[in-house]
Amino acid sequence: MAAMTKQALADLVGQLVKDCESYRDALSIDRIRAMEYYDGVMKDVPSDANRSKVVSRDVRAAVKKVLPSLIRTVLGNDKVVEYEPVNQGDEAGAEQATDYINYIVFPESDGYDAVQDAAHDALKLRNGVIRWWYEKKQTVEVSSHTGLDEAALVQLIADDAVEVLEQSQSVEAIELPTGRVEQAVFSVKIRRTSERGTTRLAAVPLEEFLIHPDAISIDDSPITGINRRMRRSDLIAMGYDRAKVEGFTVAGDHDGDDEAFTRRRDVFGDGEATATALQEVEYYELYVKVDADDDGIAELMLAMYRPEGGEFLYDAEAMRAKLLRARNYLSGSAD
Repeated sequence: MAAMTKQALADLVGQLVKDCESYRDALSIDRIRAMEYYDGVMKDVPSDANRSKVVSRDVRAAVKKVLPSLIRTVLGNDKVVEYEPVNQGDEAGAEQATDYINYIVFPESDGYDAVQDAAHDALKLRNGVIRWWYEKKQTVEVSSHTGLDEAALVQLIADDAVEVLEQSQSVEAIELPTGRVEQAVFSVKIRRTSERGTTRLAAVPLEEFLIHPDAISIDDSPITGINRRMRRSDLIAMGYDRAKVEGFTVAGDHDGDDEAFTRRRDVFGDGEATATALQEVEYYELYVKVDADDDGIAELMLAMYRPEGGEFLYDAEAMRAKLLRARNYLSGSAD
């Protein structure tokens, strides 16, 4: 057989996503009830007519009682992660790796918040999921500079990441030991685009987490991923094509009974006009095991998926390359 076509791959991923979403929606009923009980809302225990309501916060009290002990077990030591040497001579490398993870990567990745959020979800909702990834984002800064001589101007705009938006020139008289001379002075307004990468850790809201209903564990699942709402500007900053992202349909309003609305409460406004860059769209990041090249072995593929139209934000080769870079970074052999 020939290798799987892009359309066949999209159809397969789409069906797997539907299976995951049906499974997630079935579990969300219990999670919504757990969140309501945590807040003292018990819709399934109505009060009698003309009688006072009793609010019980036993669930909240139990979670708050157990959570500190659980957090101390995981984060109580000054070293969350400790590498052990395997072979003779590995001692210095293991110690350096331990210090790097504990004092640089973990704090910069917001690791403490991620562990606490996931532990809280595990106690309240019976499951806690932590996601690890390497994030690259573009940032844009606009600044104005005045009183520059020619040498300073050339040095400022020599960087390829700098774009000159406005420029003006004037002549000023300056006093030198040899006498008074006139010198050209420049004023510019520039835009600097920079890219920064960093490791990130975050607890995944369970209404965003996707796993196949037949799976026993994440490793056993043919598909695992997240389905979340992201602003257009964030997707563009991640490197996606602006024209494609701006063509996506805005995500629909939350139902008052769904899990995201219960968790986030009043975050979403009704009927508010939102700037295009801040509009939220559906975004799927999926890890799929599929035999796309017909070699008889299912490979792990990273898929940035758009359910509307059943298409990928990256082509298959780009997805494989990005997954390979993530594997290399995790193994310490990133280029």
